[in-house]
Amino acid sequence: MTCDWLAWLVMTKFALLMPLDRTRRDLKERGVSMAMGTLVSFIERAADLLAPIDGLHWQQLLASAWMATDGTGLKVLVPGLPAAHDGYIELYRNLSCAVFQYAATKASDELAGKLQQFSGTLTADAEHRLNVVFASGRVLEAGCKRAWRTQVRRCRGNAALARHRGARLSLGDVRPRSSHSRARPRRRGARRNITADSFGHLQTNSSAGATPSRPPCCRQSH
Repeated sequence: MTCDWLAWLVMTKFALLMPLDRTRRDLKERGVSMAMGTLVSFIERAADLLAPIDGLHWQQLLASAWMATDGTGLKVLVPGLPAAHDGYIELYRNLSCAVFQYAATKASDELAGKLQQFSGTLTADAEHRLNVVFASGRVLEAGCKRAWRTQVRRCRGNAALARHRGARLSLGDVRPRSSHSRARPRRRGARRNITADSFGHLQTNSSAGATPSRPPCCRQSH
């Protein structure tokens, strides 16, 4: 067993996403019979060898100005428990490196302890356990779903206000619309610039193409 073979095993599992049972079957077809527990032990040993590199990446993340985090649930078999335990796998990353960490619970105190040395911008979901992290004042909340929903509501409110104000604007040099005239509906998504020629007729230039001129009796909202 060499370091090159161990590197190949780690690459097939984590880079090529090949399950260990498939690797075990392929090795057996080549005359190498290995127990599943042996392969699992090799992966565990490789993780121990990579621990210093992982720790260096974690220190780089804590010293950076921006970090993103997310997590997902994981079923864990714990000796003595009648059922599988609900664990948690957390991902911390920036543009240069990524670190995965396991957490037994989603307690906010544990998360705040991990990020105690971090001072910068954190992109994360709107989870209540992150309130302790943002309450310190050292970490700026950005890109979360809660802020996104607030921004969407503000944009919708501003758009509705703009439509309300725009409906009250009209061309000052155009006579009021008569009772028998009807304005042509505006095509959605077309940008229009409305001007008046020397005869008082409206000339409408649209981004979707020029439209015929309209009589001055047709009042339009701008």
